[in-house]
Amino acid sequence: MSSARIPRFLMACCVAALAVALSWSLAPARVVEVPWAPGGEGDGPHTREQAREAAFRNAVLAEALDLLPGALSVPRQELLRQYLLPRAADYVQSYAEAGSAQAGPGAAMAAPGGGSVLRLDVTVNRPALKRTLQRMGTYYTVRGAREYDLALASGAGGALDEVARLQELSGLTVRRGATPLLTLSSDGPSAGWGGRLEQGGQTWAATGADLATVWFELWGHYFSGPGAGAGVVDQVPLTVRGWSSTDGVKAFDAELGSWDGLVESRSLVRVLLLPEGVAGVWTVRSLSPDALARKLEQTLPGRGLTWEGLPGRTSP
Repeated sequence: MSSARIPRFLMACCVAALAVALSWSLAPARVVEVPWAPGGEGDGPHTREQAREAAFRNAVLAEALDLLPGALSVPRQELLRQYLLPRAADYVQSYAEAGSAQAGPGAAMAAPGGGSVLRLDVTVNRPALKRTLQRMGTYYTVRGAREYDLALASGAGGALDEVARLQELSGLTVRRGATPLLTLSSDGPSAGWGGRLEQGGQTWAATGADLATVWFELWGHYFSGPGAGAGVVDQVPLTVRGWSSTDGVKAFDAELGSWDGLVESRSLVRVLLLPEGVAGVWTVRSLSPDALARKLEQTLPGRGLTWEGLPGRTSP
C-alpha cells in the first residue's frame, strides 16, 4: 500500500469503527415513585406488582411527552395516556428497585393510609417509543393538524365518537376533497374492521378486530413515508471542528442524539483528520434549525469547538 493511500485507509477504518460504536447509546433511567397501600381501598395500587405496573405507565408517558417536539393539549395527553396504558410494559427495557420506604415525614412521597412508596429507576426504550409516536401521527402533528378526507361505509357510521377520538390523538382533521382519503368499513362488532388509505396512486389496506388497530396500521404506513416530516423536520448539514481525537466526535454524536427536542435524527457522514484537529460532518434532521443553532452557540465555544452549517448560521 502506498504512503498516499494510508491516510484514506485509516480514515475509512475510523469512520467504520465509529459507525459501529455509535449505533447505540444507553438511555438514562427515569426515577418514578408510586405510593401503594396493602389491603387498602379505592383505585390506587394495593400490591407491589400493581405499584410496579403503575411506575412503568408513569415512566413511559413521561418519556413520550418529553420526546414530542411540542406540548400536547390536555385532552390529547389524556388520549395518549389511555393508548399507552395497556402497552407501557412493552417499552420498558429494564428497571431497578431503589427502595420502598414506609410513608411518613421522611418518605419521598406521602402515601395515603400509612402505606409504602415504591421507588423505581425505569429505563424506557426511547427509540421504539419515538417510532410509535411517529407512526401514530402524534409526533408530526403536535404543532398543527393534518387534513385528510374520510369515507364511512358498511356500518362504520356508528363509530363516529371513536373516530373523533382517534383523529384528535393522531392530530388529523377532515376536509372534503383532501388527501389522503381514508375509507373505513365494518360488518358488525363480531366481524371486525377494514380500512383503506389512498394517496397519490398508492393504497394501503388493513383489517383488524377493532377500529384502533386498523386506524394506526394505516396511518403508520402514511407517517412512515418520506414526506411525513414535511413542515416539521428540516434536513440540514452540520460540521464541527476542533477535537484532538475521534473520541470527541463519538461523544458529540451521542450528545446530538440526546437533543430530542431539537434533533429528530442525525447521520455521521464522515470524519476529517485536519492539521488543526479532528472534525465531524453530519446530516441532521432538525425540528428547529434556529433553536439548534442557539444550542450549538451555548454548548460548543466553551469547549474550544467551532461549527458551520444550518444554512445562514455559523459559530460566532
